[in-house]
Amino acid sequence: KFNIKKSKLVVIYNGVISDFMIQNSKALVKDSLNKKYVIGYVGRLETNKGVQSIIECMSYLDNDKFELQIIGDGNLRTELEKYTDELNLKSVTFHGRKKDAWSEMKNFDVMVVPSIREPLGNVIIEAALQKVPIIASKVDGIVEIIEDQISGITLNPTLDIEDRFISNSVPLPEYVVDVKNEKLLKPMQLDSQELSEAILYLYDNKSIENTYSEKLYDSVIKKFHIHKYQNALFHEYEKVLRSLL
Repeated sequence: KFNIKKSKLVVIYNGVISDFMIQNSKALVKDSLNKKYVIGYVGRLETNKGVQSIIECMSYLDNDKFELQIIGDGNLRTELEKYTDELNLKSVTFHGRKKDAWSEMKNFDVMVVPSIREPLGNVIIEAALQKVPIIASKVDGIVEIIEDQISGITLNPTLDIEDRFISNSVPLPEYVVDVKNEKLLKPMQLDSQELSEAILYLYDNKSIENTYSEKLYDSVIKKFHIHKYQNALFHEYEKVLRSLL
Protein backbone atom coordinates (compact mmCIF):
# COMPACT_ATOMS: atom_id res chain seq x y z
CA LYS A 1 0.00 0.00 0.00
CA PHE A 2 2.80 2.45 0.89
CA ASN A 3 5.42 1.03 -1.52
CA ILE A 4 8.09 0.66 1.15
CA LYS A 5 10.90 -1.75 0.32
CA LYS A 6 10.91 -4.87 2.49
CA SER A 7 14.63 -4.42 3.04
CA LYS A 8 13.80 -1.22 4.94
CA LEU A 9 11.45 -2.94 7.37
CA VAL A 10 12.19 -4.66 10.67
CA VAL A 11 9.51 -6.59 12.55
CA ILE A 12 9.64 -6.48 16.34
CA TYR A 13 6.80 -8.41 17.94
CA ASN A 14 4.81 -6.90 20.79
CA GLY A 15 6.12 -7.51 24.28
CA VAL A 16 2.92 -8.97 25.69
CA ILE A 17 4.19 -11.70 28.02
CA SER A 18 6.14 -11.18 31.24
CA ASP A 19 7.69 -13.64 33.70
CA PHE A 20 4.97 -12.59 36.15
CA MET A 21 2.26 -13.65 33.68
CA ILE A 22 3.95 -17.00 33.06
CA GLN A 23 4.18 -17.73 36.77
CA ASN A 24 0.59 -16.68 37.42
CA SER A 25 -0.83 -18.62 34.48
CA LYS A 26 0.54 -21.82 36.03
CA ALA A 27 -1.27 -21.05 39.27
CA LEU A 28 -4.70 -20.63 37.64
CA VAL A 29 -7.01 -23.61 38.12
CA LYS A 30 -9.98 -24.29 35.86
CA ASP A 31 -13.45 -24.40 37.38
CA SER A 32 -14.28 -28.10 37.08
CA LEU A 33 -17.93 -27.66 38.10
CA ASN A 34 -19.01 -26.65 34.62
CA LYS A 35 -20.01 -29.81 32.74
CA LYS A 36 -20.45 -28.14 29.34
CA TYR A 37 -17.78 -27.49 26.73
CA VAL A 38 -17.13 -23.77 27.09
CA ILE A 39 -16.54 -21.65 23.99
CA GLY A 40 -15.11 -18.30 24.99
CA TYR A 41 -14.81 -14.84 23.47
CA VAL A 42 -12.99 -11.90 25.03
CA GLY A 43 -12.97 -8.49 23.37
CA ARG A 44 -14.97 -5.47 22.31
CA LEU A 45 -18.42 -5.90 20.82
CA GLU A 46 -17.78 -3.76 17.77
CA THR A 47 -17.96 -3.99 13.98
CA ASN A 48 -14.43 -5.26 13.40
CA LYS A 49 -14.72 -8.17 15.85
CA GLY A 50 -17.30 -10.26 13.97
CA VAL A 51 -18.95 -11.58 17.14
CA GLN A 52 -22.18 -12.38 15.26
CA SER A 53 -20.36 -15.32 13.63
CA ILE A 54 -19.65 -17.04 16.92
CA ILE A 55 -23.20 -16.42 18.16
CA GLU A 56 -24.74 -17.87 15.00
CA CYS A 57 -22.46 -20.91 15.16
CA MET A 58 -24.21 -21.88 18.41
CA SER A 59 -27.33 -22.65 16.36
CA TYR A 60 -25.37 -25.53 14.79
CA LEU A 61 -24.23 -26.93 18.14
CA ASP A 62 -26.08 -28.85 20.85
CA ASN A 63 -26.75 -26.22 23.49
CA ASP A 64 -27.01 -28.94 26.13
CA LYS A 65 -23.35 -29.80 25.51
CA PHE A 66 -21.87 -26.45 24.45
CA GLU A 67 -22.11 -22.96 25.86
CA LEU A 68 -20.76 -19.60 24.71
CA GLN A 69 -19.40 -17.09 27.20
CA ILE A 70 -18.86 -13.57 25.88
CA ILE A 71 -16.69 -11.22 27.94
CA GLY A 72 -16.60 -7.61 26.81
CA ASP A 73 -18.80 -4.68 25.95
CA GLY A 74 -19.38 -2.26 23.11
CA ASN A 75 -21.83 -0.48 20.86
CA LEU A 76 -23.14 -3.70 19.30
CA ARG A 77 -24.00 -5.46 22.55
CA THR A 78 -27.73 -4.70 22.37
CA GLU A 79 -27.94 -5.85 18.75
CA LEU A 80 -25.97 -9.02 19.49
CA GLU A 81 -28.17 -9.84 22.47
CA LYS A 82 -31.23 -9.32 20.25
CA TYR A 83 -29.71 -11.63 17.64
CA THR A 84 -29.14 -14.28 20.31
CA ASP A 85 -32.81 -14.10 21.28
CA GLU A 86 -33.90 -14.31 17.63
CA LEU A 87 -31.94 -17.56 17.26
CA ASN A 88 -33.54 -18.84 20.49
CA LEU A 89 -30.15 -19.76 21.95
CA LYS A 90 -30.20 -20.84 25.60
CA SER A 91 -26.48 -21.29 26.24
CA VAL A 92 -25.07 -17.86 25.39
CA THR A 93 -24.07 -15.57 28.27
CA PHE A 94 -23.04 -11.93 27.96
CA HIS A 95 -20.84 -11.11 30.97
CA GLY A 96 -19.99 -7.54 30.00
CA ARG A 97 -16.59 -6.10 30.81
CA LYS A 98 -14.64 -7.90 33.53
CA LYS A 99 -11.78 -6.40 35.48
CA ASP A 100 -9.63 -9.53 35.24
CA ALA A 101 -10.73 -11.06 31.94
CA TRP A 102 -7.36 -12.77 31.54
CA SER A 103 -7.90 -15.06 34.52
CA GLU A 104 -11.41 -15.89 33.27
CA MET A 105 -9.91 -17.48 30.17
CA LYS A 106 -8.78 -20.46 32.24
CA ASN A 107 -12.37 -21.74 32.17
CA PHE A 108 -12.57 -21.83 28.36
CA ASP A 109 -12.28 -25.18 26.56
CA VAL A 110 -11.65 -23.24 23.35
CA MET A 111 -11.44 -19.56 22.54
CA VAL A 112 -12.77 -18.17 19.26
CA VAL A 113 -11.45 -14.94 17.74
CA PRO A 114 -13.79 -14.31 14.76
CA SER A 115 -12.31 -10.95 13.82
CA ILE A 116 -13.11 -9.19 10.57
CA ARG A 117 -10.03 -6.97 11.08
CA GLU A 118 -7.25 -7.70 13.59
CA PRO A 119 -3.80 -6.05 13.41
CA LEU A 120 -2.39 -8.65 15.82
CA GLY A 121 -4.65 -10.02 18.55
CA ASN A 122 -3.09 -9.77 22.02
CA VAL A 123 -6.04 -11.69 23.46
CA ILE A 124 -4.83 -14.76 21.52
CA ILE A 125 -1.42 -14.51 23.16
CA GLU A 126 -2.98 -14.14 26.60
CA ALA A 127 -5.20 -17.20 26.10
CA ALA A 128 -2.32 -19.20 24.66
CA LEU A 129 -0.39 -18.58 27.86
CA GLN A 130 -3.10 -20.55 29.67
CA LYS A 131 -2.91 -23.30 27.04
CA VAL A 132 -6.40 -22.61 25.72
CA PRO A 133 -6.76 -23.87 22.12
CA ILE A 134 -7.68 -21.14 19.63
CA ILE A 135 -9.85 -20.93 16.52
CA ALA A 136 -9.46 -17.59 14.73
CA SER A 137 -9.94 -15.72 11.48
CA LYS A 138 -7.15 -16.12 8.95
CA VAL A 139 -6.71 -12.40 8.50
CA ASP A 140 -4.19 -9.62 9.12
CA GLY A 141 -1.75 -10.21 11.99
CA ILE A 142 -3.45 -13.27 13.49
CA VAL A 143 -1.39 -15.58 11.29
CA GLU A 144 1.77 -14.18 12.86
CA ILE A 145 0.63 -15.88 16.07
CA ILE A 146 -1.17 -19.05 14.93
CA GLU A 147 0.09 -21.56 12.36
CA ASP A 148 -2.97 -23.26 10.91
CA GLN A 149 -3.26 -26.95 11.81
CA ILE A 150 -0.01 -26.70 13.80
CA SER A 151 -0.71 -24.42 16.75
CA GLY A 152 -4.41 -23.78 16.21
CA ILE A 153 -7.09 -23.44 13.55
CA THR A 154 -7.51 -20.41 11.30
CA LEU A 155 -10.50 -19.96 8.98
CA ASN A 156 -10.93 -17.73 5.95
CA PRO A 157 -13.71 -15.11 6.28
CA THR A 158 -15.99 -15.65 3.26
CA LEU A 159 -19.37 -14.02 3.97
CA ASP A 160 -20.68 -10.49 3.55
CA ILE A 161 -21.47 -8.56 6.74
CA GLU A 162 -25.06 -7.54 7.49
CA ASP A 163 -25.65 -3.82 8.02
CA ARG A 164 -27.13 -4.47 11.47
CA PHE A 165 -23.70 -5.56 12.70
CA ILE A 166 -21.93 -2.42 11.50
CA SER A 167 -21.74 0.26 14.18
CA ASN A 168 -21.58 3.98 13.38
CA SER A 169 -19.00 4.43 16.14
CA VAL A 170 -16.66 1.78 14.69
CA PRO A 171 -17.21 1.69 10.93
CA LEU A 172 -16.33 -1.26 8.75
CA PRO A 173 -12.63 -1.16 7.82
CA GLU A 174 -11.84 -0.24 4.25
CA TYR A 175 -9.47 -3.19 3.74
CA VAL A 176 -8.10 -6.30 5.40
CA VAL A 177 -4.97 -8.22 4.45
CA ASP A 178 -5.22 -11.48 2.53
CA VAL A 179 -2.30 -13.17 4.24
CA LYS A 180 -1.86 -15.82 1.55
CA ASN A 181 -0.78 -13.42 -1.21
CA GLU A 182 -0.41 -10.16 0.75
CA LYS A 183 -3.20 -8.41 -1.13
CA LEU A 184 -5.74 -5.98 0.30
CA LEU A 185 -9.27 -7.37 0.31
CA LYS A 186 -12.83 -6.40 1.14
CA PRO A 187 -13.58 -7.21 4.82
CA MET A 188 -15.79 -10.26 5.38
CA GLN A 189 -16.94 -12.42 8.28
CA LEU A 190 -16.55 -16.10 9.13
CA ASP A 191 -19.02 -18.73 7.96
CA SER A 192 -20.69 -19.79 11.23
CA GLN A 193 -21.32 -23.35 10.04
CA GLU A 194 -17.66 -23.78 9.16
CA LEU A 195 -16.78 -22.34 12.57
CA SER A 196 -19.07 -24.84 14.33
CA GLU A 197 -17.39 -27.69 12.43
CA ALA A 198 -13.98 -26.52 13.63
CA ILE A 199 -15.26 -26.43 17.23
CA LEU A 200 -16.67 -29.95 16.90
CA TYR A 201 -13.37 -31.15 15.44
CA LEU A 202 -11.48 -30.02 18.55
CA TYR A 203 -14.24 -31.34 20.82
CA ASP A 204 -13.91 -34.79 19.24
CA ASN A 205 -10.09 -34.77 19.09
CA LYS A 206 -8.68 -33.99 22.52
CA SER A 207 -5.15 -35.07 21.64
CA ILE A 208 -5.01 -32.65 18.70
CA GLU A 209 -6.53 -29.95 20.87
CA ASN A 210 -3.77 -30.48 23.45
CA THR A 211 -1.05 -30.53 20.78
CA TYR A 212 -2.22 -27.22 19.33
CA SER A 213 -2.37 -25.53 22.74
CA GLU A 214 1.09 -26.80 23.76
CA LYS A 215 2.68 -25.65 20.50
CA LEU A 216 1.03 -22.24 20.69
CA TYR A 217 2.13 -21.84 24.31
CA ASP A 218 5.76 -22.51 23.36
CA SER A 219 5.56 -20.22 20.33
CA VAL A 220 4.11 -17.15 22.06
CA ILE A 221 6.67 -17.29 24.86
CA LYS A 222 9.49 -17.34 22.30
CA LYS A 223 8.06 -14.56 20.11
CA PHE A 224 6.12 -12.22 22.40
CA HIS A 225 8.05 -12.08 25.67
CA ILE A 226 8.75 -8.55 26.90
CA HIS A 227 12.48 -9.29 27.26
CA LYS A 228 12.73 -10.33 23.61
CA TYR A 229 10.92 -7.14 22.59
CA GLN A 230 13.22 -4.95 24.70
CA ASN A 231 16.38 -6.62 23.41
CA ALA A 232 15.28 -6.36 19.78
CA LEU A 233 14.34 -2.70 20.16
CA PHE A 234 17.64 -1.89 21.86
CA HIS A 235 19.51 -3.70 19.07
CA GLU A 236 17.82 -1.58 16.37
CA TYR A 237 18.51 1.72 18.17
CA GLU A 238 22.10 0.62 18.68
CA LYS A 239 22.50 0.00 14.92
CA VAL A 240 21.11 3.47 14.15
CA LEU A 241 23.47 5.14 16.63
CA ARG A 242 26.47 3.29 15.26
CA SER A 243 25.59 4.38 11.73
CA LEU A 244 25.72 8.02 12.88
CA LEU A 245 29.17 7.78 14.44
